[in-house]
Amino acid sequence: MVSLPGTLPQGEVRDQLVTGCDWFPTIAAITGSKTKPDRHLDGKSIITVIESSKAPSPHKRFYWQLGDNPAKAQWVVREGDWKLYANVRESVRPEGTPELTAEDKKFFLANLKEDIGETSNLVSKSPQILERLKKYALEYQDSIGRE
Repeated sequence: MVSLPGTLPQGEVRDQLVTGCDWFPTIAAITGSKTKPDRHLDGKSIITVIESSKAPSPHKRFYWQLGDNPAKAQWVVREGDWKLYANVRESVRPEGTPELTAEDKKFFLANLKEDIGETSNLVSKSPQILERLKKYALEYQDSIGRE
């Protein structure tokens, strides 16, 4: 919950993609603080999202990773309604949902607009989206190595 009485709308919910790492640049922007231009920040200011439910997400895509080695780490790419998991380590599923198979754990692709519970793996039904998100993940992983 964000509260700035007299400044921000009250009691509204936002559906845009934002992350915890967005708070640093947001607070910096609100306070007028400057971030070092040579530092790469994954987060982006979400002031426009806070101010308006119609503002677009500041993230076209977002990548996150659990573990140091991308080849072994679990990683995720989110782009709009699409979410791709790779190297899934665990299979925590809603009650009544089948456990992930070995194939599902390699890559699991979900469309959150159609399947908010991420119950169906769309890898075989959406190969172009799978390849696009994998390509982005590899490019992002490479950029991390260069920093």
